[in-house]
Amino acid sequence: MPGYVPPARPTMLEGDYSDWTIYDSFEDAEITCFEWRNMAIFDLDETEAFLLADNKAKKYTIATKTLGASVFNPYIEAGFPMGMSPIRSAYGTYVVMIDNAKGTIYITKKGALLKTLTYTALGLLDANIMSVNISPKGKYVAVAGFDPTSGNPKWVVLAGS
Repeated sequence: MPGYVPPARPTMLEGDYSDWTIYDSFEDAEITCFEWRNMAIFDLDETEAFLLADNKAKKYTIATKTLGASVFNPYIEAGFPMGMSPIRSAYGTYVVMIDNAKGTIYITKKGALLKTLTYTALGLLDANIMSVNISPKGKYVAVAGFDPTSGNPKWVVLAGS
């Protein structure tokens, strides 16, 4: 279109975090027992997360630590490949990884390892970490696994500082 000037894209800067601690955790019976079938998608303002688990999705409001009711998830119902999803912040400054052989998650920044958390430190059962995801600016990390006391599925939300 001649003469069309697209609007400027807003600049979104990632945060400067070097440590993450548990902010919240809660059981969720709809987390699946298969790795990479659980995902947390954070909004750009990092105020809410859409927690996806198998064929269900729930809104989690960070400030109030409120988990909403299950809703239909068209991405998963349509066969969205959960295992192919990125586990990095918006611009790749932060990357989160799982090593289930060691029952550990790793948080890196610009290629440098910043934080290592075991399933025990996360309050999860054995080495059964189901997924790990990070918010766009890197402030929040969500981990899916199982509660060691009840054996029920649960989420652990970490906050960066």
